[in-house]
Amino acid sequence: METENGAADEASQLGQELLPLKCKKENFSSASTGNLDSLVGIEEALEYSGFSFRHVLILSAVGLVLLSLFAQIEMIGLLATELLCEFNLSPVQEAFLTSAFFTGMIFGALLWGHLSDKYGRKRVIQLCSLFASITVLASSVTQSFTDTYLLRILVGMSMGGFHVCYTYATEIVGSTHRAKACLILFIFQYLGAVYGAAIGLITVTENNLGWRYYVLKSSLPIVLGLVSVTSICPESPRFLLVKGETDKATKVVKILSSKPNSDLKLASIMKSIGDIGSWKDLIATPSDKMLLGVLSSLIFLIRFFNIGVALLFYENLQNPYASDCNVLVETYKESGGCDRLKKNDYSLDILFSSSGIFGALFYYFLADYFGRRKAMARSLSFSTLCMSTFYFCMPNYSRTICSLVVKSFCFTTELVFNLYINEVYPTYSRSAASGFTDCFSRLGLALSPLISQYLAKESYPSSVSVYIASGVLGVVIIRSLKTETRAQLQDDVWKKAEKK
Repeated sequence: METENGAADEASQLGQELLPLKCKKENFSSASTGNLDSLVGIEEALEYSGFSFRHVLILSAVGLVLLSLFAQIEMIGLLATELLCEFNLSPVQEAFLTSAFFTGMIFGALLWGHLSDKYGRKRVIQLCSLFASITVLASSVTQSFTDTYLLRILVGMSMGGFHVCYTYATEIVGSTHRAKACLILFIFQYLGAVYGAAIGLITVTENNLGWRYYVLKSSLPIVLGLVSVTSICPESPRFLLVKGETDKATKVVKILSSKPNSDLKLASIMKSIGDIGSWKDLIATPSDKMLLGVLSSLIFLIRFFNIGVALLFYENLQNPYASDCNVLVETYKESGGCDRLKKNDYSLDILFSSSGIFGALFYYFLADYFGRRKAMARSLSFSTLCMSTFYFCMPNYSRTICSLVVKSFCFTTELVFNLYINEVYPTYSRSAASGFTDCFSRLGLALSPLISQYLAKESYPSSVSVYIASGVLGVVIIRSLKTETRAQLQDDVWKKAEKK
């Protein structure tokens, strides 16, 4: 696969009408003359704008949306355990209920990613938040397994578009600040995981309010996120520029800038690039098809592995022999009834949730120091190696620490991938590509409970082996990637121009 920098050099021969012109970052004042030579490219304008408090405020508003998503993801294993007792579920029903949320996200990711490239990042984030608020509230009053299962699918479908948040973050800053912008969102993800575990501890175990109040409380960040995004966040300037709304894009960049730029005038895209958000752009050439297939397979394996770590951790908390055996953990089958999680189990889960903040810190260091590909390969390799500790008996606190390490580095791999996918595609197809790969990854999240909650009860060592094998395969795929995106400019037109 050809690198984007090489292709951009080749595309520069296509003429001034296809590419935004370069400018001097230190001076925008000449733009007021209206001459073609004074127009500023979007990449240069965003890079000149720096990273201001305004960026932090906007990203924090978007972060609230992701906080709500990860609170819901954190709830999955805990809620399934509670509903196992509430509705007297079989192991297969428990696994399907756990998968319901991710099944909905499969369809949501495809739908919302396409709509984001056609109608805007902010609008899609708002709609997803609105629908998620309604469906989460409705799921708190269900009376049967079937009703709960269907509503959890709708919750997942509503939240399936939240991958657009990462696209939005990379499009409001220059290339040198993309990792920093995404770091803010990743910290909110960690806070969401802690929030999900903490409200479970408070509502379910301490106050005996039950799982319904637990679900109800989890809707609060979604509502706050919707209000914050609506009142604080502008539309992505890159999206506005691709849509031909140059004046609006210029206004947004001026708002974002931490430096004087009152005379800024962005260069418009003066030749139509066709249908924005078209799926055809993702498979236009054999190399495009290969890239999409490789990235989809990779994120499938990463998330299959990632959620499996958490679900196996919960399985071991319910297994009394996981901490009281000789060497290897044996397969454990419940003999009638069910075991609800205790207060201590929720406390361990809060500690386990801290893997998110460690993963975000590792990501910020590794992604810029080693580059995106090496960061993914090294973090997933270490996580896979540490996964072998799941075979062995150990006290619950020791298991929590081992699981935290595995989860942290796997989380790092996922975070770097979210950055990579939004750097390797141009604006007019970026969200569609992110949505397609996110959809594929949800298959991994939907299938993982069948391994961690069903197969583990049939043959626990086999379930651990499946996850280790998926990690090894993921590392092999990462090493096959040929494009490094660190510090790469996000040119929006040259790819489309090459194909015409």
